[in-house]
Parts: sequence; C-alpha cells; structure tokens
Amino acid sequence: MSDTPEGLPIPSPNEARFLFRRNEDYRLIPVSGAFGGVTPSRQILAEFYMEYQQAPDEIVHELSPIGSLGDEVSRYPDPAGPTYIREALMGLVLTPDVAESVANWLLEKAREARQEEE
Repeated sequence: MSDTPEGLPIPSPNEARFLFRRNEDYRLIPVSGAFGGVTPSRQILAEFYMEYQQAPDEIVHELSPIGSLGDEVSRYPDPAGPTYIREALMGLVLTPDVAESVANWLLEKAREARQEEE
C-alpha cells in the first residue's frame, strides 16, 4: 500500500479520509446560550450569544488624602436592578439534518464531560 503526500496510507475503496484544517478566520468563541428558530426556507437559524451584566459607563469614588480609592460615590447609569446583555457573537444556518447531527454530537460530548466529572 503506498502513502499519501501527508504520509498516511491510502484508504481502501470503502473508506473516506477527512483531513482537518483551520481557516485563517477561525476563532474560539465562549457561548452562554443560543436563540433562533426555523427560517422561511425551513432551515434552522441558531444565533449564539454571550451573556454578561452590563457595566456602568462611569463610577466615581472618594479619594483619601493620600490618593487611595475610598467608597463608591455614584455610578452612571444607575440601574434600578442588574441589567444583563445577550450579545450575539455569531449565527449558524443549518439544514434540519445537520442541526440534528450537531445536536446529537453536542449531547454525546456533554454526557462524556459529565462522566469525566464523576
């Protein structure tokens, strides 16, 4: 059996080899959740977001005579309660078959991760 340019054996006629490459635009993105639904063309739209508490634009602190920070005096804006942001980071459009395949893969990986915790 001869080898491929990558030094791998040539697969048999009933095998398929997939080589993995990362595109120059590849990014690792933290995700808190997803939102979306079925498009008019019957595809699945999944928008992945990161969830975080909104930071104020400004905080004012007292200064001690030696210049160290004291108590907080004010913040702007001063929300009545915590405000959370769901910032959409990316969207995926998948066929129903691909969505189901990805969902099954994710569930399998989640089970594996939980088993490793035990």
